[in-house]
Amino acid sequence: MNRISSAVLIAFVPLVLVVAAYTTGMTALSSVQAPQPTSTSTPQQPTSVHVTVTYRELVALATDARITVQLIETSRADGVGVILGEQTLIPAGRPAPFEFEIGYDSASISPNGVYVVEANIVAGGKLVYWTSARLGVITQGHSTTAELVLTQVGPSTYSDLVLSSGRLSPQTY
Repeated sequence: MNRISSAVLIAFVPLVLVVAAYTTGMTALSSVQAPQPTSTSTPQQPTSVHVTVTYRELVALATDARITVQLIETSRADGVGVILGEQTLIPAGRPAPFEFEIGYDSASISPNGVYVVEANIVAGGKLVYWTSARLGVITQGHSTTAELVLTQVGPSTYSDLVLSSGRLSPQTY
């Protein structure tokens, strides 16, 4: 019996060594990872526009005043602007300047697109201040910050303001 055990043991030991070498090699291979490419990604682009709104007159706003700031894409061929973001603030007696952060989806921004911010102040159901000149933001060398100085609405009618600003159609506020 000793002879048979010795023969089995002699035949079995090389088999155990082969299996051990094979599984060790597989473990070593599975732990080797393919080289990872170095990261050349650009830093995360801002996904908001910071807007400061003020006006020249040294007057307090009415208690029911509402300030609205919009981020608008204006590069469409049909001339219709697309509002990408909007923020509204009720100042409740706070003095200017007013700070806004308008978020937007960075996937909706085209490098060749034209993006502007505009603002208005409505009080007593009437437009009292508006953006007489929209400011470019985000693309074409523009920043993601804008300082809007609003113009007080005078005796002109709203339609006169719309026509003089170059806007194609009246907007309701």
